[in-house]
Parts: sequence; C-alpha cells; structure tokens
Amino acid sequence: MKKIIILTCGIVLIVIAAIMVIAFCLPKKGNGIADKGGDVFDTNIASVVTIDINPSININLNKNNEVISVVPLNEDSKVVLEGMDYANKKIDDVLSSIMDNLQNHDYLNEENVTILINIDSQNNNLVNIVKDKINADLEEKKISANIIMQQVQETEELKEIAEKNNITISKAYYIQEQIKDDFNLSIEDFKDVSLSQIEEKINTYKEEENQSNHQENNIPSNSGNASNHGNVGVGEKSMQDLYDEGFMEGPQLSQIFCSKYGLSCATGFGAFAVTDRRCKYNYADQVEVVEDGYIHTAIMCNMTGDIYDYNKEQLIDMSQVIGEDRAWEIAINHILSTRGFTADEINDYSRYVSFYYQNTAPSNYVYYVHFTTKTQGEYNITMDAISGAIL
Repeated sequence: MKKIIILTCGIVLIVIAAIMVIAFCLPKKGNGIADKGGDVFDTNIASVVTIDINPSININLNKNNEVISVVPLNEDSKVVLEGMDYANKKIDDVLSSIMDNLQNHDYLNEENVTILINIDSQNNNLVNIVKDKINADLEEKKISANIIMQQVQETEELKEIAEKNNITISKAYYIQEQIKDDFNLSIEDFKDVSLSQIEEKINTYKEEENQSNHQENNIPSNSGNASNHGNVGVGEKSMQDLYDEGFMEGPQLSQIFCSKYGLSCATGFGAFAVTDRRCKYNYADQVEVVEDGYIHTAIMCNMTGDIYDYNKEQLIDMSQVIGEDRAWEIAINHILSTRGFTADEINDYSRYVSFYYQNTAPSNYVYYVHFTTKTQGEYNITMDAISGAIL
C-alpha cells in the first residue's frame, strides 16, 4: 500500500512539474505585442487625436504617446493616408507625415485654412505636444492656418449625431457650438463642407438674416455678400474689397493689441467673431490673451483696430510660483526616486520647461517638464505652479 501511495505522489509531482515547464515556455499574455526588439508594445488606446479639415483622421495612442493606429474617417482621408505606415511611431513623427501629405494633396494650400484638432485624453500634456508640433510644421511650411483646439469626450448624444451625419464627434461638437443660437440652422447643413467653409457658410446665413431684419424694421442696411465675420453686410463689397480697405484678421489684431498693452503674446492670441455697432460695418473680434498670470480681454474692430472694453484679470500671483529651476528640480527628483536611474542618464540637451495656463490645476497654472534619457526613453511631468504638486 505504501508503495502505491509513494508512486501516486511521484506521478502527481511529475505532472505538476510538467505543467509549470509548459506554462513557463508559453508566450506571456499581456496588453500588447512584441516589437522587433522583443519588448512588449502597449496596444491599449489611452488617447485619441482627431484631425479635421475635410479629411478626418483619428490617431490612436497608447499611454507612452506611441501610435497604435491611424484611422481614415472619410474618403478624403483614405487618399491622404494611402500607403503610409504609422504603427509604433511617436506622435511627433506621425503628425509631421500627415501634415506633409495634407500639403501634398492641397488641403493646406487654401487661404486661411481651418484645422480642428480634438484631444480625447487624460494626459493634459498631449494638448501642448500636438499644438506645438502642428504650429512648428505650419511655420516651417510658411502656411497660415486657423487652428482650433478642442478637448471633447464622446457622449451618447454626440456619437448619435456624428454617426447620423457621417462626421467625427469633434466636428459634430464644433458645428453644434457654432449654430447653437441659430434655431433655423442644423448640423445637416454643414456636414459635407470643410471647416473653413463652415464659418463662411454660417456667416453668409447670418448676413442674410441681418439683411432681412434690417428690411423688416426699415433700418438702412449695408448688407452685401461679405462672408467672413458675417455680422452686418457691407453693400456690394466682397471680402477682397474689405481686405483692400484694411480688414484685419487675428495676426494683425494681435500685433496691435499686444503692442498697446506690452504683451509678448507668445502663449497665443484668441480671437472670436462678434458683432459690435461701435465698429465700422459692425465687424469685430472678441480677443483674449493669457500671459504672466493675467487674462487680458477686449473687443477689437476688424476694420480699424480700435479697442473697446479692455479688461485685465489676475489668474495667479506670480510672486508665489516656484519658478522653472525649482520645477526642474522637483521633476528630476520625482523621476529619480520612482524610476530607479541616475541623473547621468538624462540628456541635458533635451531639457524643456514651460509655464502655461490650465484651469484644472489648483493654482490655474502648471509647469510642464520634458526630458529624454539615454536608455529609458522620454518623460513628461506636470505640476502645480505654486505648490509643485505632481498632477
């Protein structure tokens, strides 16, 4: 009996050992696929960057901002992306390739082209990475474009609207915002036109509506066929006539505004079309600049550059911010203590520290620190500008 028990136990042990060997030898199941170097590439989608001009493109990223896939969302984008391989590349490289192809297919060559960028991500740094890269590429190509940045997340309502009209969720949201005060307009009116044409079409509608209102109220009207900023028309003048007469867009207005108030406007200049009867032809922009802890707002006339209703509001006390050197020190100490490598690993040339407005931060401002290492890849750290707390 003892021999039988001993023999049985021996067989069981042999079976267990065999199972362990097989389990060890089998490929490990993980959240990714092995790349050519044998490392596991993370295929979990953490962020989605959507580019809309008329071609609409989704870029799916993992948590390391590596591209998992690039998806054409309409026929135009299929042509733009045809034959291109983006898998496993960094977002910077992919954006450059896409911008090159958009230019080669003449989507960036029209005057005042509008590019809608939507970031669906928990990574707040991604917005700046994408915006800075696209701005740099456009500047290198000497292309003037109106870039609209959004951070719209998918909802059931937006998804339904987008699917019904065969457009992206970000474009659906953008159109919805543009027409929300005009009950006679619908998304269906704009689903098949480019971003640049959407503004033109909406403004044409508003111009015709203003003309109708003027006639109903017996008010002398200057209404005509001007399309941009369609606040109140200007007789038979075209937009070219207005430009010849001195009509100014955002870049010209920013020079006047920033010069008058001693601002660099390096962090950007926001301009949104409005109607203001103090301005010639009623054409105006509501302008906004966030700089050095303050937000500066005003109404500016497109024809003359006159400024009304200037307001300056403090967002943060700059004397309380920790400064770039301290932000760098906090970031490095945080990475060294949590990642287990030494300061010698950091590439000095890669150091980048920026200070910008982010209303989700406790102090309204953050420091964004970026650097690369010799063997461990790149790191991005965001911290509150006053407390230094890692976000």
